[in-house]
Formats: sequence, C-alpha cells, structure tokens
Amino acid sequence: MQKRSVKGLWEREGTWYYRKVVPTDLQNEYPRRLLRGSLDTKDKREAERRLHAVLAKLDAEFQERRKARQEAAERIAEEARRVAAEKTFLASPAFAQAVKEISATKADFYEIMELGDHHGGREPTREEAIAMVDERSANMPEAEREILIQALMSSASIVDEPSVEEQLDYLKDTLARIQYERTHETSFAVGHYEDGTPMFVIPERYVTPVRNYLIQLQDAEEKKLKAQYEALMSRSAGNQDQRAKLGELLQDWLRERKPAKTTVSDAKGAIRHFEEVNGPLPYADITPQHILDYKNYLFELDRKSQTKKKYWTLLHAIFNVACGNQKIKKSPFEGILFNPPDDSVTRQDLSKSDLSAVFSNLEKKRHDWWLFRLCLYTGARLNEVFQLDANDIRDDGGVIYINFTDQGEGQSLKTKNSRRPVPVHKQLLSDGFLDMVPKEGRLFTHGNKSAASKRLNTAIDSAGVKDESKALHFLRHTFKSACRAAGLDEDVSDRLTGHKSSHVGRNYGTHSIAALKVAIDKVAFGIEHD
Repeated sequence: MQKRSVKGLWEREGTWYYRKVVPTDLQNEYPRRLLRGSLDTKDKREAERRLHAVLAKLDAEFQERRKARQEAAERIAEEARRVAAEKTFLASPAFAQAVKEISATKADFYEIMELGDHHGGREPTREEAIAMVDERSANMPEAEREILIQALMSSASIVDEPSVEEQLDYLKDTLARIQYERTHETSFAVGHYEDGTPMFVIPERYVTPVRNYLIQLQDAEEKKLKAQYEALMSRSAGNQDQRAKLGELLQDWLRERKPAKTTVSDAKGAIRHFEEVNGPLPYADITPQHILDYKNYLFELDRKSQTKKKYWTLLHAIFNVACGNQKIKKSPFEGILFNPPDDSVTRQDLSKSDLSAVFSNLEKKRHDWWLFRLCLYTGARLNEVFQLDANDIRDDGGVIYINFTDQGEGQSLKTKNSRRPVPVHKQLLSDGFLDMVPKEGRLFTHGNKSAASKRLNTAIDSAGVKDESKALHFLRHTFKSACRAAGLDEDVSDRLTGHKSSHVGRNYGTHSIAALKVAIDKVAFGIEHD
C-alpha cells in the first residue's frame, strides 16, 4: 500500500519536520525562501496534527506582516502628502508675505501690551495669536493658518539665524534620518494583488533604477551635510577650551599598550560614553565626581554587564597610563569601584541532535552552511571565519591550515593571541572545503558579518534550539568541550582557539602544524561521516 504524502511534511532519520514556502511578496523579510523545522515527534499522525497548527500559525504571521506593511505604506503616503503641502506653502509668495506681516503684527502686539522689546517680555497666548491671524487672514486654509499661529507664539523670531548649536543639532538629526532611511530600504509597494505579489506605485521595471537613484541622492546629501557639520564644528571649536582632552591620553595608551583593533574600538567607545554624560572635558579637569556620574550612566546603559565593565576598565587603564607619564598626579578613578550585576548566560554545548537539526535547516554546502561548519570545526569566532581570504588558506608540508590574521585589508582580531594557524579538520576536507576556496579574494562575500550572524542565529532558532544559552557564539564553547572529550591538553586547545592560557608556563613555546593537525582531527561532535 502506497504511503499517503502530506504537503509540507517530511521525514528525516525517523523524525518528522515541516516546511513552508514563504510567499513571494514576503521573501525579502525572511532569511530563507523555505521555512523548515522539527515537529519533535516520530509519530506521523501526531506530526500531521502538529503540522496543521504550525502552518496555520505561519499563515497568520504572513497576514500580520502584510497588514503591517500596508499600514506602513499608508502612513508613508500620508506623511508624504502632508510634507508636500507644507513645502508648497513655505515656498509660495503667500508665506513670504506672511513673514512680513508676522513681524509687524508681533510689533503691534508688544506695543499695545506696553511690554517694550519683546525679547524681554512675553509672547502672545494661543488665543491672542488666533485673534491676530483672523484679523488679517480670516479666509486662510486651516493648515496655513496653524503655521502662522505657531510662528506668532514662538519665543524666537522666525527670521532669526539659528545658533551654531541649533545648526549642529539639525545636521545631526538629518544625518541620522538618512542613516535610518538607508537601514529601512524605501519600498514602492502600496499594496498587494490577490496572489500576493506587490503592487507598485510606479512600473515594476523602474523600481530598481529609481531606488539606485535615491541612493545616489542620499550619498550626495550626506556628503554635503557632513562637510557643513565639520565646518560648523571647526567654528565652534574656535570658541571652546583648547586644552588637551581624553583623546591625547588615548594616544599615549595606544602607543604603550599596542592593543588589538577591537580593543581600540572599545576604548574609543568608553571615551564616547564618558563624554556623553560629562562633555568633552580637558583631562586635567576630570574629577572623581565625573567618574561617579559615568558610573551611574553605565549602570543605566542598555548593554550587557560584561560590556559595561569593559568600558569602565579601559577608561581606568587610560588614566593609569596618564599617571605613569605624570600627566596627572592622581587618577580620578582611585577608590571608586564598579561592579554591575552578573547578567551573563551560562553557556551550554550544542548537542549532537542540536547540530544535526541546524545543519538540516541550512542549504548544504552554501554560504551559511560553510560558515556554521567552519566555526564548529575550528573553534573560531564568526568574525574570524567571515573575513577569511583565499591567501589565508595555506599548506605546510602537506598539512592544509587556516591562518587567522588581522594583516589583510579590513581584517581584525579580538586579541594578539587570536593570530594563529589552525589545521583544517579532516571532516572539512572530506566535505570538500578546498573546492569552495576561491582562487583569490574573500571566501564569504554574501552580505556582512552582522547579517550572517542574524541568519545563523535564526537557523538555530528555527531548528527548534530555543535555549538562550545555545546561541551561535557558544560554538566555541562546544568546540572546547569536544577538545576535552578528545583528551587534548588545555594548552593545545587554547592554541587552536586563540585563548591565552591561565597558566603562565603554557604561554611559552610553540606547537608544530603537524602536531596541531593530529590533535584537531581527534575532535568529534557525533555528526561526522566518511
């Protein structure tokens, strides 16, 4: 008797899984065209029952996304109409005439109220402003009438030149808006047809050229605004205290400590956060009270405690170097402690079933499959793998190894110990790793690291691995556990992962590529095949 097949249901190694194709109009909102996941049962009847619930939930999710997209399109269209109407009025001769009338009207008001110079008196109330507008322009459209009322009520004349600070704030807000528009790509879809395909406000063949043209406009506007911002900053700096700021102490610290690129970025972040709460103070003026204000700021900062502690420690170290160079007599950090609550998640290894589920949820031997595979079998960080270049894959006496380095263009590592050679595991060679390495250039060119991290974490979640302690980064923890299970010495596993050994003696000497190859080939996760 032929088995009855159910659409969307499939079996793998005795376990039943669901799969659902994402509708065409929503595919750019999902990392994959095909959604797949385990139904956590080996019984087909139970799988069919669960399948209906899962597919119904996905269909509801699709409808919610369409509804949200439609509402967003309506909001954008309404905002565009409002802005267009306002721009038309502001550019019209009527508004220019209104500006003159406002000035005269306000002067009349202050004279009548015997308040003298209006900069030393009060501004009209809303009721008084309405009366003045109605007296002169009773038949004005409501939107234009409201603009004039607000202008009359304003405490600053609309023809006054804004201050440098106001201009800087405006430029920063505009640049931030451009960045937001880049992140949230412009959509020309105002609805969808019955089959789910998008309904564009312009012919579909023009969507891509128009979007590219908008990007060019954004680039040009951003360039112009940045130039204006830099010019205003230079003008503003001419009136500010020119004594040395924290940047000078940072340069001293960099020169003496020579930290890794990521640590430099973190140190700059620490200074940026300090100046957000205290301003760009000369370092000689920084007191313990400023440090206490920084401490309170860090407690409220929306970051993990480990990150907050890192900011604190790096800025503290910068001041310690300044003391050693006798630029300051005493560190303002002295006697002040910072101990944020422990919010770390206990790391758990990804099990054999977890790994099998994730790999079955990734398209075999495609970008994300290889990313996940390399992270697992090398113990490397995602950033280290994602930035690999063809030149980083090398051969030493027949042993193929990966040279993790920060010497290439755009490459960076977390610490100096992260610079290391890692032999290619025999399983990766069996998978055809050498065939996926290009003759030149980067191994992974699909998007950026952040997008890849999001896709892989989504794949982990979609595979049914919901435990927060089993995120992508914990592959390193899984690798270290597999090293211990294989009987590798701790100093060998530290060499492979780029960790600095907690035992001083183990930081001396080297391990040959051949010895590391023998060691790493012992590491197994229970998912290997011949």
